[in-house]
Amino acid sequence: MGAVKKEALHRRREPVRDECLHDFRHTAVTGAISQGEDIMLIAAFAGHVKTSTTVEVYSRRLPKQAHDAGRRMRSVRPSEPSAAPS
Repeated sequence: MGAVKKEALHRRREPVRDECLHDFRHTAVTGAISQGEDIMLIAAFAGHVKTSTTVEVYSRRLPKQAHDAGRRMRSVRPSEPSAAPS
């Protein structure tokens, strides 16, 4: 093995900063939400006790999805109320 390869193998690696790991967490959760994964599973993965925490934290990161959801909700028209049974 050449001297350069040996040096590369023995070189000490820099530790990963906690901030980088937290960024990866946000990336994973945001990706799961944007892919339509179940919010309860995502919240559990993220360690959130309440799904509302997940929604509150990550909804800001997905403005296009929020816009599209709002458009879909506006297109829904409530049906006529059914007559109450006599």
